[in-house]
Amino acid sequence: MSGWNIPSAMGAEAPITVMLIGAEDKERHWYQVFSVDARFRVVSRVASPKAMLDFLAGEKEDPEVYFVDGRVFSGPADLQQALSKLSGSVYLLVPDSADEQSVAPLKALPCVKSIYRGDANLQDWVSRAWSDATTKHRTAPPVFSGDEPRPEGGGLLRALPNRL
Repeated sequence: MSGWNIPSAMGAEAPITVMLIGAEDKERHWYQVFSVDARFRVVSRVASPKAMLDFLAGEKEDPEVYFVDGRVFSGPADLQQALSKLSGSVYLLVPDSADEQSVAPLKALPCVKSIYRGDANLQDWVSRAWSDATTKHRTAPPVFSGDEPRPEGGGLLRALPNRL
């Protein structure tokens, strides 16, 4: 008799896919941290908004997590437009000088999970991304293969009376 297959704290699932967007020195530093963390898999490292959009245009599936240094964008409007195209979770750096009026539209984007001015404690940032992504995995609806048994006669929806 075998026991339950219970995931470890590090996760038995596939690694969380990550895209790093920032100036070369910033994304290189971030990559060094992620390359030794088996919970994550970096699928792309880019240093410009154009390279980010080019990568995403060619991919069939977007990364789950984006670490973005907003300082590589020409301004808040350009950054907001680019982020509005993303479906994953965004962890964002903005300049120290960014005022609340510039940051408010970014906070309102559903994909933006956190915004840091200047720089962030990378270990805290990574921990938060991991926690958010694994929570999202646990709460996502199940994906069925089509091999599951189906109820006879149309299932629950057919059994319910039509009361519209």
